[in-house]
Amino acid sequence: MKSKLIITVLTLLLSYTASYSQGYLITKTLPGNDSIAFTTLRYGRHDYGFGVISSKGVMNWQVAVPGYPLGMGKFKNNVVVFYTFEDLSSLTALKNVHAALIGLSEKKIIEDKIVYSNETKYQIDPSVLDDPAGNFIYLLIRTTPLRGGIASMANNADTKLNETTQLSAISLEPNLTTQSKDFKSLALESTFVGATSGINNDIFISSFSDERLVTEKFDKDGNLKGKLSVEVPIRNKSKFYPVIKYDSLAGNCVDIAIAYKNNNKDDVLRSFRFNFNDQKGSASEEAVLNKDYVKQLVHAQDEKSRLSNFKSIDDLYPVQIVETNDKVIVLKEIQYHFIPSGSNAEQFYRDGSIISIYTKKDLHLERDVIIDKSFGTFIMGGTAICSYMKNGKLYTVTCELSGPGKTKTFLYTINIDNGSMEKKELEKEDAGKGWITDPTTILWFTDNFITPFNSAKAFIHLKFETDLQSANY
Repeated sequence: MKSKLIITVLTLLLSYTASYSQGYLITKTLPGNDSIAFTTLRYGRHDYGFGVISSKGVMNWQVAVPGYPLGMGKFKNNVVVFYTFEDLSSLTALKNVHAALIGLSEKKIIEDKIVYSNETKYQIDPSVLDDPAGNFIYLLIRTTPLRGGIASMANNADTKLNETTQLSAISLEPNLTTQSKDFKSLALESTFVGATSGINNDIFISSFSDERLVTEKFDKDGNLKGKLSVEVPIRNKSKFYPVIKYDSLAGNCVDIAIAYKNNNKDDVLRSFRFNFNDQKGSASEEAVLNKDYVKQLVHAQDEKSRLSNFKSIDDLYPVQIVETNDKVIVLKEIQYHFIPSGSNAEQFYRDGSIISIYTKKDLHLERDVIIDKSFGTFIMGGTAICSYMKNGKLYTVTCELSGPGKTKTFLYTINIDNGSMEKKELEKEDAGKGWITDPTTILWFTDNFITPFNSAKAFIHLKFETDLQSANY
């Protein structure tokens, strides 16, 4: 597989009205209630913010955030945003993580403190863990043996970045005073895969160890409460690309999808489920990402011609997991980027997508829903597909190329029981013709959803514009 793109699409300035777009780009979203949602924003190369958007598609208010936002969560009737001043794209080790408490009544930052300081020369991996309702639980700090600076460019840098020398969870008091606890996880002697949090301040940590994928459950005091594992023949020291999610419907369960190389050097994609209610770990069959796999997809869809946007099938990665009462749904997308010969402009491509629907009981594949799309940009990477489950239907939004330099945004309404779907274009209305959508930043409300249409220009300055459009289900 080519090196996976880990670039986030970002945000805008000033308050929005229906008559004109604004100079920000939405980077992340957090559901608030039926009336509002929270966002982190980017205004330029090094300018960031926080915004509150209404269910009517209006940016109610914004406030500047001093540094690059790492994540956010609801906290004591307000919102806490974690940020750093360091340039995350540089080779230096991240030194400090700040927490900005944003008062929703005051509409400003009411408290700002350093909540973690890295006294070493080693790279750290900070993760903001929220519960399924979006409430902040922990700032997870994973210290790696990879040094900052030139050492981070060594041949074994990727391997060292997945190793862990210390794993700490930081919680906050109302005044942002910190409490920290260390976790004696298997990740300290193996390869870290990911972490997520549950409904009772539980933390679930997944690691590769001795060709097994292991998921551990810790309680709020850092005590190990359970451990489940599944055999995974992953090639030693190869790259892997995981998505991990806590199943809030079943509770006490974790779903994981991973793209990796197996011992036969095949690029594969596989899903896993760790059910701590039944003390059972399960896995789907390996999907070997090659031409034969594409032929199987074509045959399963009963199509006469080959899929046109699945040539780079070995660059298929998991991007999202959605659960229902009895199904696990995994969204996958072909993602790659390169610099054409004779050019210094990097191009980002997001091609064919597969939506795999599994039974929860044993991860048996019921069907694959295929979206044969293509999308590419020069400025922004990210993910070009995202889904939301409502009333038994999977609402899936994509950004697609419809012609040279032309993009369209589509809504696929998918029946997960039989795989049928309806497709319609989401109109840009007053937004510019070349504007694109980052589906991962769509704001999903009870009766409607808000789609941000974005434009970015990079000359002397990096500038963004966003137009918010509302649509009903």
